[in-house]
Amino acid sequence: MFKIFRIMKKYIKETRTFKLLMLEHAIQKNILKKYDNFLLDLDNVKINLKQLKTLVNDLKIEITNLKIYNIKLIKKFGDLDMYVCDYSNIANSIINKIIDFLEKIKNPKFDEIIFPEGDVIKHNLFPKIEIETNNFNRIHIIDLPMILRGIGVGKTIYKSIIEKIEFISSIEIDRTQDAELVWNSIINEKSVYSFVCDKKIISISQNMKYEKILNIIKDFFHYELENKFPVILDEDFKNKFNIKAELLNEI
Repeated sequence: MFKIFRIMKKYIKETRTFKLLMLEHAIQKNILKKYDNFLLDLDNVKINLKQLKTLVNDLKIEITNLKIYNIKLIKKFGDLDMYVCDYSNIANSIINKIIDFLEKIKNPKFDEIIFPEGDVIKHNLFPKIEIETNNFNRIHIIDLPMILRGIGVGKTIYKSIIEKIEFISSIEIDRTQDAELVWNSIINEKSVYSFVCDKKIISISQNMKYEKILNIIKDFFHYELENKFPVILDEDFKNKFNIKAELLNEI
């Protein structure tokens, strides 16, 4: 009887030991699996990040190489015209690849790389341009993506919209810090004429006739001219039309 009891006790002990060993093995296997999955995910993240960076770099190269963008009128709201900048066919194709990539990955971390502003311009890499047609084509750029700032996109948008609608303007109260930098570049741009007085700026296409340019800038700076504020003439404008005066007030 005692022999049977010892055998049973030994069997139970061995069974428990075996179960504990199997459980420990299962735990270790599960830990190793999680670790392997982590390494695999990490590798995937690195691969995906590299792919995204390549797409963004390709987009920046294509956009900075363009001298002019496609600008399309999409809506009219009374005296407010809304245009969209769609760059070029190649740039648009890269943008669509970036959007498809983000939708496929579905990783918020990757979304934040392209759209750090959050939902404000979610999945929108095509800036919109508002033009106040009743206010000397006063311009506002909307939704300029963070990843495309600092590479001259704003300046090229201004040049492109001038080519399309002949002139644009701005007053200081409307300008953000980014817009101020763009206008500073436009003032020194050789392909357009820019006229400045204090807080007001107007930039005009070089294709416009002299008489029309003169009428527009006189209307735009009507208050300044009446109050004897100095309106600075564009140097290229003066040279082309052989103007000796330094200021619009002197013409």
